[in-house]
Amino acid sequence: MSTLASIPDPITPGASKFGSTFVRTFRECPFKWWLTFWAPHPSSPNALGLVNPVLGKPLAIGQFTHIGLAEYHLDGCRITTGAEAIFQALRDYEGPMMEDQGEVENESLFLLTQYDSFWAGDHPEIVYVDGHPVVERNLVVTMGYRDYTYTARLDALVNWRGHNCVFEHKTVDTGRFGSLVASAPIDIQIVGQKFLAHHLLPDLKVDRILLNCLIKRRAAGKDPCAREDIYIPDPIIEKFRLDITRTLAQIDEATVLWKELGEAGMEPYEAGRQAFSQHGSKDCSWCQFKEICLDPTHANRYANIFLPRASSGGSTRTTNGGANNE
Repeated sequence: MSTLASIPDPITPGASKFGSTFVRTFRECPFKWWLTFWAPHPSSPNALGLVNPVLGKPLAIGQFTHIGLAEYHLDGCRITTGAEAIFQALRDYEGPMMEDQGEVENESLFLLTQYDSFWAGDHPEIVYVDGHPVVERNLVVTMGYRDYTYTARLDALVNWRGHNCVFEHKTVDTGRFGSLVASAPIDIQIVGQKFLAHHLLPDLKVDRILLNCLIKRRAAGKDPCAREDIYIPDPIIEKFRLDITRTLAQIDEATVLWKELGEAGMEPYEAGRQAFSQHGSKDCSWCQFKEICLDPTHANRYANIFLPRASSGGSTRTTNGGANNE
């Protein structure tokens, strides 16, 4: 019998947790991966998470709309509950003040309202496991490669028209829905959610992703919502695991090389450029690290702030502002 109690805690001591962003970033650009996941924490190569000091408007709309949808479903699809959850989340937000916060609130509430109207009479039913609703739940599963565990947050697990599905919300622009549907069977985030449900809740036989798209910028006459029921066959799950394992092996090879270059006397930042030298096909103009790549002055400032550097007159080295005597 499937139980949430059998699901490992998201904070897994001794294991290297990662999610879709971890793998996707390395595939897009290994150097960006290094700057994102390793360089800010040189003593802990698997310390994950790029800190973004300002929550941008597109991301904010998605974040607060997700919060509203979760509470909306947990309270029997009551729109007033979802709206209050959005208001409260905005009041509780402790990060730097977002630009256009009023627009974020209005757009999030509009999308919630449109969602309620779009799904009227055909709402998916939230699946309960061990007496608890599977809504905004972090799941973790062992990959079977070294000590890596894969983690992701499921927006919800639902039953819709007789099928158990992972319910995935996306706030997107009009043009992205078609590409999302087309790429879903190979999208690392979407397939990864099926991978988690397949291994952790096998009794539920989750074989579909119910993609729910809320359209932020709509062309004239276009619907504000769209949905697609996407079947993900089991063989794709094993291919997903094998592909992920190959990428993890590449990451491990690059990080070993980085250590070896450092031991040979190369400065950590330059060792990072050498070990993670391949760049992906993404447009670099959108990358938050483009100035570091293109301008050595910016690169040096970055290296001075984040990376360990040798000091003169002995074996002491400075790391993130603290001295280690070796």
